[in-house]
Parts: sequence; C-alpha cells; structure tokens
Amino acid sequence: MKKRLFGLLRLLIGIALLPAAFASLVAAARALGALAGGGPGAKWFLAGAAAYPLLHAATTGLGLDGVRRVFYVLAHELTHAIAAWMSGYRVHRLRVGADGGHVDASRVNAFVALAPYIVPLYALLAVAGYRAWLWHAGGHPGPAAYPVFLAALGAALSFHWLFTVDALWSVKQPDLAIAGGLVFSLSLIGLGNGLVLLAALKCLFPKLVSLSAAGRLAWDLTWRPLTLLAAAPDGVKK
Repeated sequence: MKKRLFGLLRLLIGIALLPAAFASLVAAARALGALAGGGPGAKWFLAGAAAYPLLHAATTGLGLDGVRRVFYVLAHELTHAIAAWMSGYRVHRLRVGADGGHVDASRVNAFVALAPYIVPLYALLAVAGYRAWLWHAGGHPGPAAYPVFLAALGAALSFHWLFTVDALWSVKQPDLAIAGGLVFSLSLIGLGNGLVLLAALKCLFPKLVSLSAAGRLAWDLTWRPLTLLAAAPDGVKK
C-alpha cells in the first residue's frame, strides 16, 4: 500500500512538472537559436553542435556504429557510478559493451537512475580538458584553443542529446521505472536537459542568452494558464 501511494505521488509530481519541463526545453531551444546572430564564438559552438549529427548520419553503417555505442554506454554507466558515489553508495561492479552496460551499486535513487539522461559527461570532460589546456599553456593557449573548445563542446552536447533520445525511444529503460515511473522520469529528464543547456549557454554567451526571457516564457507556459484556470469560476459568476 505504501509503495502504491509513493508511486501515485511521483506520478502526480511528474504531471505537475510536465509544463515546466516543456517550458525549459522551449526556452533552451530559443536560446540556442539566438546564437545564430552572435559572433564567431557562437558560430563555432553551433558548428560543432551541427557537425556531430551530420557526421553520425554520414558514417552510419560504415563499421563505426559499435564504437559509438561503446562510447555512449561508457559515459552512461560512468555517470550512473559517479551519481552513486555522490549519493554515498558503494559501486561494486561496472560493465560496458556494445550490447549495453550495467552498474552494480549498493543502492539506487532517482538521481542515480536518471543522471545519465541529464548530465552530458563528455561535455564536462571537454570543459575539463580546456581548463587543463589553459593551465598547461599558462593562460595563453593560442588563438585556436577557444574555437576548438566551443566546437568540441557543441559536438559533445549533440552526442549526449542524440543518444539520450535514441536510448529513451528505442529501448524500454528500466532506469525510468526505478526512478519513479515514465511520467515522473521524462518530466525530470526534460526539465534537467533544458536547464543544463540554458546554464551552459548563459555561461558561454552571457550577452546573447537572457535568463529573464526564459523565466517569462516559463511563466507564460506554466503558471499563467493555472492562474487563468483558477480565476475562471469567478469570471463565470460575474
């Protein structure tokens, strides 16, 4: 009975979060579109983000599918493991292969189950690599460093989004059931990915990305309809 009530609560939370998840994804897409009118840095980022899906499509069936799959599974399972460590759980075993992977942890919560679908591990590694490059070069890595970093970051984010959508679309993921059900999980995944992209773009291109505009959009798509719905009976009475 307690487990059923807990599942119902997560379902209701997931339904309540759906508008916010949709709003965050729309706001992130608009922020991404705003980069088209930006400077060279924005164009390097967009070039990298567009290049990976094109390269993925062009090389499909040429013997690289298994290699790409292993890279995705490795990032997926490592993110599970890192999330488990961050939660204070023990990781006993990690298996990675072209046919899938698995992490054996002492416990699993929603954060551990959903982290790979939200956290772009290779994008974080691109940031870490650039910071290491800066440190090694004494803060003067050369004119090519930042454009290469932006293109790599854009490609890494595209890699994450493409494989995340494919993983959720093509295979029934037990992670979603573990986290609290399909609706709850998809709401958090959508919300998380939108917020991660907004935060990344704001850090990279603060003058091109407006968080206040994203906030207004979230208000228009979530709270305003609720306020209008709540006010509807009063309007009918009048």
